[in-house]
Amino acid sequence: MKSKIFSLIVVSIFLLFIYCSYYSFSGSMNPEIRSIAIPVFDDVSSEFQIREKITSSVIEKFIIDNNLKVVSPEEADSILKGTIERVEDNPVSLRADETAQAFELYVYLRLEYQDRKSKKIIFKKNLRGRGTYLDPSQRDEGIDEAVDKISTDVLNLVISGW
Repeated sequence: MKSKIFSLIVVSIFLLFIYCSYYSFSGSMNPEIRSIAIPVFDDVSSEFQIREKITSSVIEKFIIDNNLKVVSPEEADSILKGTIERVEDNPVSLRADETAQAFELYVYLRLEYQDRKSKKIIFKKNLRGRGTYLDPSQRDEGIDEAVDKISTDVLNLVISGW
């Protein structure tokens, strides 16, 4: 009886190991794409230094994630290009004197992700990052929040294999 229980436990552990060993957090990325180039994004908005903030944030997210190695365009298997379309501020609540009490800030980004070797466009997407701030003196915090959100969305799009 003890040997049957032992055999059952061993078989169960073996099957668990077999089935779990195929699980991956890397999504459905093309296995031939191991590196990415992320040139400084274009900017058609009039927002000061937004292109540097977003580009740096996206690169940092990819470095931390470590699914794709960030390299120069000449070395890369893929390339991610972006254009910051616009930055919008909208009041979301008003004081009794009808002045803005809180704001939402939106950053709009157009992306193109390409397999550099085959020249095939993997995806083209439009994204929007949102930040909030209470006072115009805190606007930079709203921008930072929107940049972090949109950078995370960019990473998730590329890693998920869209």
